[in-house]
Amino acid sequence: MTRFGLKLLGPALFLAAISLYLYTACPVVYVGDSGELISAAYTLGIPHPPGYPLFCLLGKLLSFLPAGTIAFRVNLLAVIFASLTALVVYKSFLFQIKGKENSFYGAAAFLTAAVFSVTFKLWSQSGMAKGALYCMALYFVAGALYSLLRWSKEKKSKSLYLAMFLGGLAIVSHQTALVFIPAAAVFAGIVIKRDKTPLKAIFISFIFLISGFLLYLYLPLRAAAYPEINCGNPVTLSGMLDHIMRKQYGALGKNPYSFELFFLQLKSTWAMVLKQFPLALLLLSFTGLAGYRRERKELFWFSVVMLFSVFFGLMLGTRFDITVPMLETAGIFFLPGFLIIGLWVYSGITWLNEKVEQKYFRYFVLLLMFVSAIFLFRQNYPFCNKQNNRLGLQYGIDTLNSCRGRAAIFVSEDSPMYQMVYLKVVEKAKPDVEICDETGTALRTMLTREDRGIVYKNELAARVSDYYKKAKQDRNVYYTLESGLNLEPGTVVLPSGMLYYAAKKNEKYNGFFWKGKIPPNENKDLDIYNRDMLARYRMMFAEDRFISGDTQGFAVEMKIAEKIGFDMDWVRNEMAGIFGRKGMKKEWLAGLENAARLFRYSVERRNNLGNAYLSEGRTEDAIKEYEAATAIDRGSSAALHNLGNAYMSAGKREEAERAYIRAAELGQTESFSALSQFYMSAGQYEKAVKILTRIASANPSNMDVFNSLALSFDKLGRQEDALKLYAQMIAARPDYIYSYINCGNIYYSKGSFADAGKMYSGAISANPAYPEGYFNLGLVYLRQGNKAEARRLFEKTLSLDGTHTKARTALGMAN
Repeated sequence: MTRFGLKLLGPALFLAAISLYLYTACPVVYVGDSGELISAAYTLGIPHPPGYPLFCLLGKLLSFLPAGTIAFRVNLLAVIFASLTALVVYKSFLFQIKGKENSFYGAAAFLTAAVFSVTFKLWSQSGMAKGALYCMALYFVAGALYSLLRWSKEKKSKSLYLAMFLGGLAIVSHQTALVFIPAAAVFAGIVIKRDKTPLKAIFISFIFLISGFLLYLYLPLRAAAYPEINCGNPVTLSGMLDHIMRKQYGALGKNPYSFELFFLQLKSTWAMVLKQFPLALLLLSFTGLAGYRRERKELFWFSVVMLFSVFFGLMLGTRFDITVPMLETAGIFFLPGFLIIGLWVYSGITWLNEKVEQKYFRYFVLLLMFVSAIFLFRQNYPFCNKQNNRLGLQYGIDTLNSCRGRAAIFVSEDSPMYQMVYLKVVEKAKPDVEICDETGTALRTMLTREDRGIVYKNELAARVSDYYKKAKQDRNVYYTLESGLNLEPGTVVLPSGMLYYAAKKNEKYNGFFWKGKIPPNENKDLDIYNRDMLARYRMMFAEDRFISGDTQGFAVEMKIAEKIGFDMDWVRNEMAGIFGRKGMKKEWLAGLENAARLFRYSVERRNNLGNAYLSEGRTEDAIKEYEAATAIDRGSSAALHNLGNAYMSAGKREEAERAYIRAAELGQTESFSALSQFYMSAGQYEKAVKILTRIASANPSNMDVFNSLALSFDKLGRQEDALKLYAQMIAARPDYIYSYINCGNIYYSKGSFADAGKMYSGAISANPAYPEGYFNLGLVYLRQGNKAEARRLFEKTLSLDGTHTKARTALGMAN
C-alpha cells in the first residue's frame, strides 16, 4: 500500500465513524444534563461548573444548521468530535511507524482505530450533547499527543506549541483532561533533555497552554449579561474562579478510604476495561507497553503516567463507591485511559510483527482486529443506538402537560428540571408555566430573575417559601417528586400526571390527571438516566392509582418502579417518601434502609435513615446513622445538627452541645437556634454570646451567625451592642432583610418608632415581596396614629400572604 493509500484510509475511517455516530445519535434532547447544556449553548449561557465555554460557543454555532431540532444540532458536537478522535488516533498510529509504512501496518492501524471507535464508552457518548464534553476533551488530548509525537521526531517547536494549546482546550472542554499535564510534562522532560530544547521554546509552550484557558473569560462576560441559563452567576473574578474550581460540588473525595474499597474499585475498574476491549487485545496491549519501554521512552512514560493518573487518580481522588450508577457515571472519566490502551494495542502489533516476521502472524492479527471490531459493534449497538430514544423529550412534554392554566413548577433535581428547561428556553413551550429552580443556581427563574448577585444558599429556603405563598395567589402550584418545597399545613396534595398539585384549601380531587401513554417498563439496554425516568413514570402512575382507590394497582406500580430502579439509591429513597406520605411505615423504613445499603457512602442516605429512626423513637440507631454520616463527611452540617438532636433525645447533653457547635461553625442555621435554646434554657446567656462570637469569627460572611449573636445580646439586655452589630451587618450585606427587621424590633421595643420605621422600610427595599416588612411598618404607623397608612400596609401584607392572621387582626384595629 502506497503512502497515498495510507492517507486515504484516514478519511475513510472518519466517514465510516461519522456515518455510524450520526445514524445512532439521539434526534432530540437526551435525558440527564443534556437539556441544560443544549439550553446554555442555544442562549450562550453558563451551565453547571466549570461552565464549558467552548462547548457553548461551538454548540451555538451548530444551532444555526437547518437540520433537525435544536437539540439534534447540538448533539452533533459529540458526533463530530468522536469522529475526529477516530481520525487523529489513526494518524497517531501511522506516525509511530513513519519510515516503515506498509500495507499491513496501514490495515492494522485502520482496524485498531475502528475497534477504538466502537468501544462502549466512546460510542455511548457520541450521540448526545453531554457526551460532547467528553468527546471534545478526548479529541484535544489525542490531538495534543499527536503533536507531541511530531515534535519529538521532527524537532519543530511549533508542534510543541500546538500540543500545549490543544492540551489547554482539552482541559477547558472537560477537567478530566487534567491528566494530560503530568503526562505531557514527563514526555517533554525526556525530549528536552535528549534534544537540549531551548528555554525560550519551553517558556512559549507554557504561554500556549495558558492561552487555551483564556476561553474561561467567557464566563464573566456572559454572566454580566445575565442570560437565562446562568449557573452561579460568575460575573466577578472570584466567582469565575469558584465556578472553574467547582466549589459548588465541594471536595473531590470525602468517603473514608479503606483497602476493601480500593480492591473493590480495582475489580470494578478491570471489569470496565474488559467491557471496552476483548481480553486478547488487552494481552496484546501489555506487549505494546513493553515495546514502548524498549524503543520509545518518552511515549512509554507519557502513557504510564497518563494511565496511572486516570485510573488511580480517579479512584484515590474521588473515592467513588462501588454502586452501579456511580460506576456508570464515573466510567466516562476513564476515556483518556482507554485511549492509552488503544495505543498500546497498536504498539503491540508493530513490535510483535518485527519479532515474528511471518505472514501467518499478520493474517492472524488482522483477523483478530476485524473480529474484535465486529464483536464490539454487535455487543454495544443496542445500548449505544439512541436514534429512537425520545424519552427525555417525552418526559419533559408530559411534565409540562401535567399543569393546567397559569402554573408554577417547583423542582430541585437535575434530571426532571433539564428536560423542562430545554422545552421552555429553547422550544418556548408553555409560556404560562414558570419553572422555579429551588437550588437558585442554574435556571434564571422567578426566584432569581431580578438578582444581579449570587443567591446565598442560606437564604434560599425562606425565599422559596415566600414565593410559594405568593405564587398560590394567582397560579396553580405544582412540584416534582423530589422537590424540597415546604407546603403550608393543611395543603391538599394531589398527584397530577408527572407532578404533584398543591391544591387550595378544601379543594377536592377533580380527576385532572395527565392521561398520556406511559412508556413500557422494559429496561434492557438503557442507562441509569433512562431507567430513572421510567421509574418516575411508574411511581407517579402509582400515585394516580392510589388516589383513585386502586390500592392493588398502587402496589403493582410501585413493584415495577422497584424493579426498574433496583440498583439506584435515589429511586428507592423517592419510593420511601411516597410510602411515608401514605403512612406505610414498614415500607417507608425498608425503602430508606435499602437506599442507604445501595449507597453506603452517601451522607444524605445515612442522614435520611437517621431521621426516620429518630422519628420512630429508635434513638440509638439514629445516632449510629448520624455518626456514620459525619464520619463520611465531617463537613456535613445537617448530619451534625441532627446528631445533636439525637444526643439530646438520649439525654447526652454534652455530646449534643459539641455536635451543635460543630454544625453551627459550619453554618447550619438551625444549630444557632438550638444552641441559643440550649444555653438559655440553662440560663447560660454569657456562654451563648461567647460561643456565637467564636462561630462568627469562623464564618465572617454568614449573616445568620451574626444575627444569632445580636439576638443573644438583646436577650442579655445589651441592646446597644446588638444595634451596633446590626449596623455593621447592614453595611456589609444591605440585602439581608433580618438585620433590618430585628434591629427595627429593638427600636420598637424601646419606643423609638421613627428609627424602627426606617429599619422596616429598609427590609422592604431589600425584599419588596417580604410580608413581615410591611406588617411591622404598619404597626409603627398604627402606634403613631396614622391608621390610613397602617391599613394600606396591612392590606399589602395580606396580598403577599393571605394566611397572615396577625395582619388580619391588626387591620381590624386600624379601621
